[in-house]
Amino acid sequence: MKSTTVVRRATLTGIAATGLLALGAAPALAHVTITPSTTSPGATTVLRVEVPHGCDGSATTGISVRLPAGVTDANAASTDRWAAEVSSDAVTFTTDDPLPDGETAVVELNVNLPDEPGTTLVLPVVQTCEEGEAAWTEIAEDGQDPEELDHPAPVVVVAGTATTGGADAAGTTDDDASGEPDVAAEADEHAGHAGHGAGDGAGDGAAGDAEAAAATGDDGAIGPWVVVGAVGVLVVGGVVGRVVLQRRRTSAP
Repeated sequence: MKSTTVVRRATLTGIAATGLLALGAAPALAHVTITPSTTSPGATTVLRVEVPHGCDGSATTGISVRLPAGVTDANAASTDRWAAEVSSDAVTFTTDDPLPDGETAVVELNVNLPDEPGTTLVLPVVQTCEEGEAAWTEIAEDGQDPEELDHPAPVVVVAGTATTGGADAAGTTDDDASGEPDVAAEADEHAGHAGHGAGDGAGDGAAGDAEAAAATGDDGAIGPWVVVGAVGVLVVGGVVGRVVLQRRRTSAP
């Protein structure tokens, strides 16, 4: 019974020690991050800077974001806690109310991104505290995981340009730029097929249609020469009728 109690105490002690070790390691794994509201080339973006803890237990008093070449028109507004100061190559936030080690410091600044898609922007951050400072300025080498660094500098990558659909260079597609079929082109094609079918099936009737079309205007109205022709027929018919009637009277006994 006594040995069992000793084993249990040892096990609990080991678990407690492991828990303390994990808690102690957690802050070291939390790095400074910068999240842009957009990464479109040439766009104005809001950079949200998050500093997850103090300097080895000391409260945070300042955050300075270094601006790389290509980033322009930087500006920032002061808040109730942080006073913002903008220079040619950095935006610095300071406070007279130090942020405790266990709280995350969040500041924001606006910048214009470079026009070149795919540009990698390294934005080193220097965190000052009541005691000491933390320089988040380490840059990962090719193939190295930034998470392996003790104090990696935040990185923002400018996005590539948006792609749009459209006809290929050879012009082998009838789709428009949105990728939808060209309805007008299809309608013209169907109309052409219908015209050929009507011509093949009408035969001699096509001539009659042509004459009817010639007798009417473009808007379907009867042409003026048709009216003249009709009047002429009536006049000739009247004259013929009178001649016939006169001959009958002359031949009557």
